Parts: sequence; C-alpha cells; structure tokens
Amino acid sequence: MQYTPRYSSQLARFIDLLSFILTYPWITIASLTVANYLVLKPDQRSIKTKTLHYAIYGPLLLILCLVLVPFALLGYSLWILICALFSSDPYSLVSFSKSVKRQTQSDFTFATMNVVM
Repeated sequence: MQYTPRYSSQLARFIDLLSFILTYPWITIASLTVANYLVLKPDQRSIKTKTLHYAIYGPLLLILCLVLVPFALLGYSLWILICALFSSDPYSLVSFSKSVKRQTQSDFTFATMNVVM
C-alpha cells in the first residue's frame, strides 16, 4: 500500500493536521448542542429525561462550544493560510501495488443465491 499525501511540503501537512485537530472538537460539540435542542422525529423521551437534556446537558454543551470557538477560528485561519500559500493536489491517494486475485465460485446453493440477490 502506498500513500501519496495531498501536500508535498512537510510544513503544509503539519499545518493541515493542526488545523483539523483545532476545528474537529468544535464541530462535534456544536453538532451535539444543536442535536440536543432540535429533534427531527417525535420526541418519546420522558419528562425527566427531556428536562435533564434541556436544563443540564444543553447549557453545558453550549458553554463548551463557546470555549472551543477561539481554537476553531485559529484552525480555520490556518486552513485558509495553507490554501493560500501552499500548492496541493486535488486529493490524497492510497494505492495498492500488489494485484489481488478474486476467487470465483461456480456452484451456488439456495443460501448463497439469497445473499447474491
């Protein structure tokens, strides 16, 4: 297996990884905060569970989200910086050098036909 990274520069790869590490926690916590209050299907939780989620978990997630905003902004700024300063390929590439032979089966039973269908 051979990996060809998107950026040819070691510095650009490091900044890209740092940008991801800084932005990912904020994106995850923000998504959990929104999902805590915005329910898309009929809510079948008990009143006690709803109250716990709305009164305790929601504000804690929101506070944590606000604490992580400066790190996310720094991560997005680094991402804009590497997009502006470094050249990159349109994608990363993982290639397999050895060819893998596929085994074929000539006899099919009722059970294998159900899986195939």
